[in-house]
Amino acid sequence: MTGTATATAEPTSKGLSGLFGRFNKQFWVVNTFELFERGAFYTMMGIFVYHFTDNIGISPAVMGTITALLMFMLYFVPLIASALAAKIGYKIIFLFSFIMIMIGYFLFNRSHDVMTLSLGVIAVGIGAGCFKPIVSATIAHVTPEKDRNYGYSIYYWMINLGAFVFPLIAGIYIENVLGDTKLYGIAFLISCGLVAINIVTCLIFFKDPIPADRSKKVLDALKNLSVIAQDKKFAILLVIYSGFWFMYSLNLSFLPVYMVDFGLRPVWFAVAWIGIVNPGTIIVVGPFLGKFVDKLSGKFSSVQLMIGGIALYIAGMLIMTFFKTFLTCVIGIIIFSFGEFITHPNFISYVSKIAPKARVAVYLGYAFIPVGIGNTLGSFASGFLYQIFAVEMHKPTIFWAIVTAVGFLTIGCFLIYNKYVLGSATWGAPASAMAAPTDAVKAAPKPLKLGSGLIMDLKITPLVVIILIPLLIFSAVGMPTDRFYNDQPDEYPHWFFLSPGTLGSQSGTSDENTDQTLTVVINQTNIVNVTVTLTWTDEPAPYPRYVNQPDEFGVRIDGPDGTTAESGMDANPSGSDGTVSATITRDGTNLTGDTASGAYNITIQMGNAGDSKLRNGPGVIVFTDSGNAWSLEITYDFYEEVAASGK
Repeated sequence: MTGTATATAEPTSKGLSGLFGRFNKQFWVVNTFELFERGAFYTMMGIFVYHFTDNIGISPAVMGTITALLMFMLYFVPLIASALAAKIGYKIIFLFSFIMIMIGYFLFNRSHDVMTLSLGVIAVGIGAGCFKPIVSATIAHVTPEKDRNYGYSIYYWMINLGAFVFPLIAGIYIENVLGDTKLYGIAFLISCGLVAINIVTCLIFFKDPIPADRSKKVLDALKNLSVIAQDKKFAILLVIYSGFWFMYSLNLSFLPVYMVDFGLRPVWFAVAWIGIVNPGTIIVVGPFLGKFVDKLSGKFSSVQLMIGGIALYIAGMLIMTFFKTFLTCVIGIIIFSFGEFITHPNFISYVSKIAPKARVAVYLGYAFIPVGIGNTLGSFASGFLYQIFAVEMHKPTIFWAIVTAVGFLTIGCFLIYNKYVLGSATWGAPASAMAAPTDAVKAAPKPLKLGSGLIMDLKITPLVVIILIPLLIFSAVGMPTDRFYNDQPDEYPHWFFLSPGTLGSQSGTSDENTDQTLTVVINQTNIVNVTVTLTWTDEPAPYPRYVNQPDEFGVRIDGPDGTTAESGMDANPSGSDGTVSATITRDGTNLTGDTASGAYNITIQMGNAGDSKLRNGPGVIVFTDSGNAWSLEITYDFYEEVAASGK
């Protein structure tokens, strides 16, 4: 965005107190947008690659390319969107973005081929690409600079709240209620509904933080790109920071596929939930970690904090790379989530501070460039790398090692950047192109001082970090192959879960003092119990003042393995329904297969049918009841054998 962007933050004492009094109404409105839009996005993204590779049959290499297209649009459309918002107004751009996103998600739901999928990607890319920078810019406009760090931490926390809650609900509904991972296309419709909430919210509550300027030219945004290019230190920063997002891209694309393909996901853990461990961690620790990092920002530069965050992210990735269990995957995700939360909010806040006041939105729009580069290249490369090393060679360790190596390279480059770029000049573009350098010098970080000694000397430290890359790759190459379960469904690790079954209801009529035997067949294996329940309704007395005496019934069940159970005879309470039941129970720890499968003989026993007698009378005239109708329900529980990956 070009032109002067004046802050419109309202006073923080408008009847609200504490956290809510610190930020104005529009701050919370756009954070509500972020909650639902990111909730919709991560509900979609958590199963995007998995659904189209496993359910639709598109290859990992093709899905990597399609995901790269999506990421490219998500992070390069903002370059124009910021200028467009300045020209026609933020509210119009918000509404346009929401409509385009809904169209894209609907197309995903209908996609069974690459063409329809690609059209959906273009729609979502345009919509979400327009949305992203406008939220960040609005927060910058309505938040005082002294609260900017904390404001962006809240913004990032809201992203993760949406990314946790809504995929959690989608996973429960699709896998636990509907019970079929093949139905994950429904998640795209859930995302549509969440974005629809934002449309209503925008129409009612949102107001433009700055007035629209119809004289603005959208193409000026591209001209601004050349101006930013003159700020060489900013350009170098964007390129280096792309390495962090190269690593991050795998969390959204091939991590769920990897855990399914290599049997690391228990069947009770929905595919959509793999993507919520990361935001769930940030939700829990975010408010505390945000304040802690806010304090650290007074002692350390943003570059220092970003290096520390990336190092934590690498630690989490290494745990996932070399320790292949469900638990270690979760631990690794939790650790790299800490690193993410430290790294990215500081980067956004830093860019908003070093940007000239007249170009805050423009700089924030360009701040998405490294996210775009990293996610685009990461998604594209990971599709082919996963196809080669995981699918074909069955060595996912090499795949993850290559991705993690990019993180080491990023830290090495940041150390070099700190010494030879930040240490050699002040921050800021030429005065002729940008605002006075003094605006940015105040925010410029000083070179990082790591101390003395050979290893800690800045001249050798980057080299030490970069040397770790070939060591990591060689270690991964030396690891044995892993069992790839995708093409071997009969060899998946198996879990056993107690599941219910039923044969429905049967009905009939029995005569007084008779036994009637029915035979039913249960073909299910690993049966642990079978229950038969007999119910009956005693017919009413034939005449007024007469009362019908209760009926007597019993039920017995004989299993194919010689087990038996019997209810005994029982009568219904006078004027009420009667019920009896019998249950055969087997040892559920001895899962030997079909020993309890086969024919079950169920005997309905009827005793006294209960005659009708005059109520409170001498009982001279008695109406004989010779039988009664009944209903029989047969249910059972069995241990269901399911592959650990849920394939």
